[in-house]
Amino acid sequence: MRELGKYAWNDWLKLAPCQDALKQWRNDAWQALYLSKRAEGQEVLIDHLRQHGGHLGLVVAFEQPWALNWQLELARENIPDSYLVVFDNSRRPEMRRQIAALCQARQVPYLALPANP
Repeated sequence: MRELGKYAWNDWLKLAPCQDALKQWRNDAWQALYLSKRAEGQEVLIDHLRQHGGHLGLVVAFEQPWALNWQLELARENIPDSYLVVFDNSRRPEMRRQIAALCQARQVPYLALPANP
């Protein structure tokens, strides 16, 4: 939300600051609800990562197993000293299964993120 002093007079007449404040409150509530969710296996992954040293690379996969496979292959070739972790925010269960299988085959830690409405 903008600072109150940045609204023009016609914005105030249209109650734009009130509308923006309500939208900000709504978005903050949705974000707090999502952040309170825990992914299955999250604690195990965090413990695993604490034990691993070196450079950490985070990859967000979204319904594109072929692109993830390509990315993991290029990372293995070009940044071999890095440790990659895949976070999956795919919506379709089949894509989640394919990405999880790919990560298991490549021995890359995988975490399916909770659904985000």
